[in-house]
Amino acid sequence: DEAAYRQYLADMEAYNRRVAAYNDYLEKLAAYNTDLAAYRDYTAALDTVGRQLSYMNLAKSLTVYACNIYLSLQGPTVKAVLENEEVLTGKIVDADPYAIELAGDTTERLQTILKDYFALATDEEKYNYYTLNYTEIVNNYVDLFRSLDSLYRVRNVRAILIKEGKAKKYVAFLAELHAVTHLLSDEKIKNFEGNGYLDETYRIQHWDSAYADRYLTPAEILEGSVCPSLDGAVGMPLPTGYPAPVSEPVAPTPVEDPKGTKPAECYRPLPPA
Repeated sequence: DEAAYRQYLADMEAYNRRVAAYNDYLEKLAAYNTDLAAYRDYTAALDTVGRQLSYMNLAKSLTVYACNIYLSLQGPTVKAVLENEEVLTGKIVDADPYAIELAGDTTERLQTILKDYFALATDEEKYNYYTLNYTEIVNNYVDLFRSLDSLYRVRNVRAILIKEGKAKKYVAFLAELHAVTHLLSDEKIKNFEGNGYLDETYRIQHWDSAYADRYLTPAEILEGSVCPSLDGAVGMPLPTGYPAPVSEPVAPTPVEDPKGTKPAECYRPLPPA
């Protein structure tokens, strides 16, 4: 009858509104999922940035025996070797002159690099600096570590350090350099002589001559200090640089699928004959 038909039309209108609302929801949901993926990429990139900046910040934050990399580069520990008259005049024949020269050059370059880095105010500025100078940063860290390790393995150089009261801090410096170079560099690090690797098997001879037969792992020396795990560390900066901000999207309010709610078809009644 006419009343049933009018009700059918009203029900169809309501149904069509539900279909339109649901289709609109699906469009918003698709846009939300796209935005959510972009947001997750952004937060993942920020995590990478944070980790890599933390590796750089270890130059100041990783402190052992009141010694950190930043202070050691400025202070007397390395100078006890590099400015020693016997070393400079070549009287210590086992000390490779190139290792001495390389240690001095990389010390100066890292002083400048870290001074410039820590002078920057924001994470974005620091990461841009890190990205632009990554190769130079890594090469200088690696070369300093390799050269200082080579010199420490010379008995007479250790004797100088012990005499000057610098051996303990020198060993701490080597342990810190081992950690930071392996966090920053994604390549295996060869020793100065090129016949081995300064990897997880690396050991450092004890600084006390009374324990000269004892070799310590970097972890033993750094025990109690906060240092990220070397496992799975990636130093290579993001190719896209510091990520542009992405706001966390808000999920659309769910709309019920109208499937199965379409009213049964009803035909308009014929007028009376």
